[in-house]
Formats: sequence, C-alpha cells, structure tokens
Amino acid sequence: MSRYTPSSPSRRSLPRHIAVRAAFARGVSLCLLAGLFTSLPAQALSLLDENPELNAPAETSAGAPPPPSPPDTVDTTMTAANVDPAANPLLGETWNRRSLVLVAPDEQDRELERQRDELRATRGEMQQRDVTLYTLMGTRGIHDGVPMSFEEVRALRDAMQLREGAPFTVILIGKDGGKKMQLEGFVAPDQIYQVIDSMPMRQREAGEATRQTSSGSEEHTSPAPLDDEDWQWDE
Repeated sequence: MSRYTPSSPSRRSLPRHIAVRAAFARGVSLCLLAGLFTSLPAQALSLLDENPELNAPAETSAGAPPPPSPPDTVDTTMTAANVDPAANPLLGETWNRRSLVLVAPDEQDRELERQRDELRATRGEMQQRDVTLYTLMGTRGIHDGVPMSFEEVRALRDAMQLREGAPFTVILIGKDGGKKMQLEGFVAPDQIYQVIDSMPMRQREAGEATRQTSSGSEEHTSPAPLDDEDWQWDE
C-alpha cells in the first residue's frame, strides 16, 4: 500500500496568485481614489459658502469687471430751459400795482442797505402810488416782507433777463407790466416818484383823486404805512 505525499506547488501556479493579489491591490487603490475625487466638489462648495470673497467674478483677459456705476444724482440747478414763466410774481401785479425791484449781489451790499433806508423814510409816498417792493439777493428774494420761493426768484430773473452777480440795480415796472426805469447804483426816491408821476396812468389816478376830494363825494385817504419789518429780510 503506497503513501500519498502532497506535491509542492508548481511553478506555473505562482504567477496566478501574484496576479490575483496585484489585481486586488489595484482595485482597492481605484476605490480609494474614486472616493477622494468624489469628496472634492463638496469640499470646494463648502469653501465657497464659507468665504464669500471666492464667489466674486474672476478676471478675464479683458481685465477685471467694471465697478458698479454710482447712483444718479438729482440736478437742482434751475436753468432758463426749465424755469416756469407762470411762477413770475410780477404777472399778478399787472394792472393792479407798480413794482420796484431791487437787485443786489448779496444781502450785505451797501447800496442795497442805503436804498432800503431811504425807501423806509418815504414808504407812505410809495403806497400812494401803488408801489410794491421786490428785493433779489443772489438766489434769494423777498416781496414786501414775505420770502419768495426759489422758483419765483428764478422766474423773475429770467423774465427780466437779470444775471446773478450783477451790480446793484433799481428797476421800476409799470402797472401795464412794462419796464419804465432801470438804473445801476443807488437811486433817490424822489427820482423814482418823478418817473411814476410822469406816467399817463398815474396822472389819471391823481386827477380822479383830486376831483373826488374837491366834490366831496369821496374823501381820498392814504393807506396805512407798512411796518419796518415788512421792508427787511426775514431770516
């Protein structure tokens, strides 16, 4: 009876074992690499979420993206193109009152102060002649003690073609809306009244007042004088 003796592995079986082990190692490596690559997008997204600066658009060959444009600004400059002529306060004076317009570069103008002082002393004469006072000082204005709006000042300047910064000027407007006098510098009140008294309409007014007084049908009385503060700029 013979004894079985296991034979040693043949040389042909050794490469097969090595090939299996190598294939297994490659499979494990591929799985590890696949897991690594699949985890990268999630990490990249988490970095973008945590750091907002990374979300900024990238520069291209044309350069960085242009900065945002500044907000539109509102132009508050009133020009002749957008001045409303209806805002001119002299339109309401036509056939009602005469207008004396004092135009000065600013409120501290010395000739303006002198003109005001002289007119205060004769304010009764002005009211007898139905004269209302406008004072323009740069972009500001006042009408018989009441501040004017910016639109009224610009419309009045535009209608009379008055430029800002011009020297002190005295302008007289008749009841018909026409310009009767325009002089630079201080003008004596008596000179203003002489111009008014030479107007045909004023002469008719004076004649009617004289006839009414002489006939006794109606006594002519002068209107009450204005208070001094009505002739001053109200801050």
